[in-house]
Amino acid sequence: MLHIIPVLLQQGLEAGMGAEGIPDGFSYGSDPEPLAPNRSIHLAEMRTGWKRRIFVAASLSTEVLMTHNDDLLTAARFEDKLRTYWFMRFVLICVSTVIGIAILPIWFLGWGQWYVRRSFEALKCALHERTLVVKRGIFFKVEKTIPLDKIQDLTVKEGPLLRMLGLRSLKIETAGQGTPGASEADLIGIVNPLTFRDEVLRQRDSMSAVPISLPGSEEGTSGTIELLTEIRDLLSQIAGQR
Repeated sequence: MLHIIPVLLQQGLEAGMGAEGIPDGFSYGSDPEPLAPNRSIHLAEMRTGWKRRIFVAASLSTEVLMTHNDDLLTAARFEDKLRTYWFMRFVLICVSTVIGIAILPIWFLGWGQWYVRRSFEALKCALHERTLVVKRGIFFKVEKTIPLDKIQDLTVKEGPLLRMLGLRSLKIETAGQGTPGASEADLIGIVNPLTFRDEVLRQRDSMSAVPISLPGSEEGTSGTIELLTEIRDLLSQIAGQR
């Protein structure tokens, strides 16, 4: 929720030479003045010597579409063969290096199966109304939230090993990526990747068709002016009561 908090300070309201015997410091009103929905005004008085300063802090809460609850739409499922892919890929990487060959016995003796199983359980991908959330990692948990309006393209790819296992990779490209050709996330082994891609793009396109009220727009400006007018009238009432 967007908060516009103008703070107005009115000085010079004379209260006498401390005739009321109120010590220095702050005194707050018991309740905020009632205003229109999603608005509130809080008054605070500070008396220092013969001067009384009245602070008026007003908060305007504007409902904006992008701050609504990001409800879950669907969660991606992953193929069990993804575990086989991870296991075989690590083996191919190890056989290409001298150090990797020394690690292979440990990998085959059970550590590899444990690792790919836990990695598979930790892998999550969920499509929300405004974001795509990807979670992964065993020892170091990573949760990446990708705004749908930043997604430029979703590319489906498959290499020789993926093709042999009947898997595909879904590459997510977003606006503002620092490295050309890099991707925000590579999701391998999603069940029905083309269907999931179409759902993400459909939800992204549906967002662009909904108007959003932002600060500086005509609606937001009129609301701010109305609030400031209410504050001015309230200050005038306070000054008239002194």
